[in-house]
Amino acid sequence: MLEQILQPAREKGAELAVEVAKFLALFPFGLRHDPRLMQAKVNGWCEDLEGYPLYAIKRALGWWRRNSDKEPSFAQVLADVKLFMGDNVLRRWQALVRW
Repeated sequence: MLEQILQPAREKGAELAVEVAKFLALFPFGLRHDPRLMQAKVNGWCEDLEGYPLYAIKRALGWWRRNSDKEPSFAQVLADVKLFMGDNVLRRWQALVRW
């Protein structure tokens, strides 16, 4: 079960893209009017987030969705993804797998 939870989001790329697109569509700054810009932004976010577990990404995006009225920077979201992942969770999991 832990393996499924810690699985990198790249394993579920379509789900990651949907989550990021839904999140970015909430903020009305020009991107909704130009689908090419929106798709480029979604692709960039997905590329940078794909190494992190999808559960942590969903929790971070959900937190921002509920608690912010303006679009956060990618760095702010990434910091929260790491926070929701927990301290050194991936490194400890890799050590368990090696043992």
